[in-house]
Amino acid sequence: MSGIKRFLSKHPFLFSLSAVWSHRKDKAYLAHFSEMQQVVKIDAKPGNLGKAPVCVFDAKDQIGLFAYLRRAAEFLYYCDRMGFTPLLLWSNSDYYDSSIKDTDNPFEYFYRQPGGISSIPEGASVVDYAPGSLTAARAFITARYLSDTGDAFLRETGKMVGEYLTLTDAAAEAVKNFVRETEIGEDTLGVHIRGTDIRKAYKNHPIFVEPADYYPLIDEAISAHGFKRIFLATDDAGILSEFLDHYKTVDVRYSGSVIRGTGVLGIHKEAAFNDEISPCREGINALSDAYGLAACGGIISGMSHLPMFSRMIRFGKNEAFSFDKTINKGFHKKGINATTEKFEQDKKNKTETTDKA
Repeated sequence: MSGIKRFLSKHPFLFSLSAVWSHRKDKAYLAHFSEMQQVVKIDAKPGNLGKAPVCVFDAKDQIGLFAYLRRAAEFLYYCDRMGFTPLLLWSNSDYYDSSIKDTDNPFEYFYRQPGGISSIPEGASVVDYAPGSLTAARAFITARYLSDTGDAFLRETGKMVGEYLTLTDAAAEAVKNFVRETEIGEDTLGVHIRGTDIRKAYKNHPIFVEPADYYPLIDEAISAHGFKRIFLATDDAGILSEFLDHYKTVDVRYSGSVIRGTGVLGIHKEAAFNDEISPCREGINALSDAYGLAACGGIISGMSHLPMFSRMIRFGKNEAFSFDKTINKGFHKKGINATTEKFEQDKKNKTETTDKA
């Protein structure tokens, strides 16, 4: 490390200014800099000056694993551009598992901390990233890319996944074994069909895509690219049954251990409400599906976070799918507010009540 970099690393304010200077030709970066300062606050107390700046992200709303990882990738992009040390927390998570004794942070069930720290060092300067407002990270990628979460967005966030998100040993071993046992590879077509709670009309969330809408694209992909098998990732038992019935003469692979729902309760809620399900194990199973899709030669999906993350994984390896289709039926303009939806926990029957919009 040069003398200048060592000096800047000890002075958070100057460190931040140097980040702006280094991107002085990046118009998008400069245009959004003042906006970004509204969603962060730098703790520059005299006793903290001279310490390494740590940027903290904590998702406090109970979202699914891949919604969290999408936010994490954007957060890491922000830290990468600003030069902050990232610390990822998940203090209000449906994936909290009381059987895990090594950590009480569900993020650490699945990934190693990219900044090499699990808590804020004593006396460190702290940058608080506002989890409810993603403008800070998204500003760097520009509104044009974010408006459709297309390839440019996926490539930028994919770089962060490839560089910073490393699976824990247990998760990595599970993923490796799953991909090997299901024989997923470039000759495999990955298909993700989201069911369960996406059937409900969540405001600003994707409209449910029926399995039948996938079949023409699947047939086209197999005909044009000669895929030998299909890997199906779905959270819905009914969709799995329907799909297998339709493709009786095709080699279809799928996880036999992942929990699948039979109603409109999200899988992360199933794990949270049922003591017989290990949230940690279910998260690792879901990651196996995501990394399995990323290992395929082609992919077809709807507009949900799991296949979005699979594409980030693929781009993070500087690879592209030979066949890549996303079915987009649009988003609900009205409906249930996902952030205020109420659930009644019934561990025996796993029944659900919701506040109707």
